[in-house]
Amino acid sequence: MKTLRLLSLGAVGATALLLSGCGGNSSGAASRIDVHFPPQTFTFDTSPSVNVPAGGTFPSVACGTVNDCYGGLFDSPNHFVNLTTTLVCVQDAPSGPATCLAQIPETVSTMVSLAGQSGIPGDDALVDITIPGLSYAVSSATMNVNLEGVTLYLAPSGVTDPNDPQAILFGALPTIISDTEPQGEVQLMSNSVETMEMFTANTSIPFALIAAATLNVPGGSLVGPLTVTVSGSLTGYAAAPSKG
Repeated sequence: MKTLRLLSLGAVGATALLLSGCGGNSSGAASRIDVHFPPQTFTFDTSPSVNVPAGGTFPSVACGTVNDCYGGLFDSPNHFVNLTTTLVCVQDAPSGPATCLAQIPETVSTMVSLAGQSGIPGDDALVDITIPGLSYAVSSATMNVNLEGVTLYLAPSGVTDPNDPQAILFGALPTIISDTEPQGEVQLMSNSVETMEMFTANTSIPFALIAAATLNVPGGSLVGPLTVTVSGSLTGYAAAPSKG
């Protein structure tokens, strides 16, 4: 659980947090709000970058250099990979053969809207946030490669690139083992609460949640979609925007 300020559950339940100055609401006291974080669904799909023959698996191509990979996978009549796909020649074991591996960056974004939820008045700011937890669940897994290094970013509405300077790292998922559909907790960053507060300064404005990963697809792999859903809850206090 991530929290910006140390507040005991008993104190939170029994006492309103008093706010003063420009950040306070019209009554001078903030009300606690439990916010449902709407489920956000991300589908990672290798299909647009990797084409497969009738057997449904990415072909295994022996290599001495990466040029062998591009010759065997891109320049072949089947065009197993598109031109922008990065290929590497990897030796699986010190004495074993080297084969080609495709490295496919995947970025998916969704829009998060907190507006309209019970207890969120108008365009109030949500401050003093606690994140009891964000969870993830995997479904529709039809690829037999591990999904590693999934990172989550928050960004202003319209931003879809995790490399955009406006996108801020927010959390990460542990490695999702192939052929499994696990559930677990998102690993939040140490500054995740501060980051969330940046994007809830006006609760009527939606923001982007971006998921990014790089899929390593070796020969003989089944390719296709894998869907990850992120959901959870937030707790905070309403502070009406300054009127002047």
